[in-house]
Amino acid sequence: MGAGARRFASPGGGVIIVGVTEKAVAEQPPSAALADARIKGAHTRAFLAWYTAQGGQARTTRLLERMPERYRSLFDPGSADLGLLDSFWYPAEAMHIVIDAMLDGLDAQTRSRLAREGARAATEATLKGVHRWIFERVMTPERYLPRAQLLFSRYYQPGEIVKTEPAPFTHLSVFRGWTGHHPFICEMLFHSAIVVYGAMGCRGVSGARLRCLSEGAPDCAFSVCWAS
Repeated sequence: MGAGARRFASPGGGVIIVGVTEKAVAEQPPSAALADARIKGAHTRAFLAWYTAQGGQARTTRLLERMPERYRSLFDPGSADLGLLDSFWYPAEAMHIVIDAMLDGLDAQTRSRLAREGARAATEATLKGVHRWIFERVMTPERYLPRAQLLFSRYYQPGEIVKTEPAPFTHLSVFRGWTGHHPFICEMLFHSAIVVYGAMGCRGVSGARLRCLSEGAPDCAFSVCWAS
């Protein structure tokens, strides 16, 4: 590392390097913990499109300034969604770099608001048209319960979600072995769940984040409750 370089832990568990050239950043090896972790483009693409609509293309393009050379071909800096493809699997490390750049300089309250509003926009964009029509008429909390792992694995790998019903009108979701975990994505998943249960026809949906890997917990968990 060159003289004057400074290293900071990122929310995704990686390292942000300040005061070095782009070439030096590109030479940093991939994180061992993220080596096999991947994220599907679909939900992230919708989130980035919304993010660009809120703050403009220039802000979104700047998210790639710290992107290592090995990942640059995966993105289109001139596109509102950075050129992500819904069906393509992306290295979790590359997606974490984009998120870390997005969160740089934001306080905790602003980060949480971004996660909440972005999750709602991205989930509603995913559940649109015929997909929303089918979802609203076919999916119920009872049917969703045993399908949670299948749905999670469509967007994040590897990782296990155990969804149970500890009480009537209450679901508990616990995530384990999610090596591509990022605290911001984790928070977005919680807010997305609130939208999803509402789309299933549940009324008075609320929830609580119970624990997170980023806080030293052994796993991540949240609960969702509804009135009827």
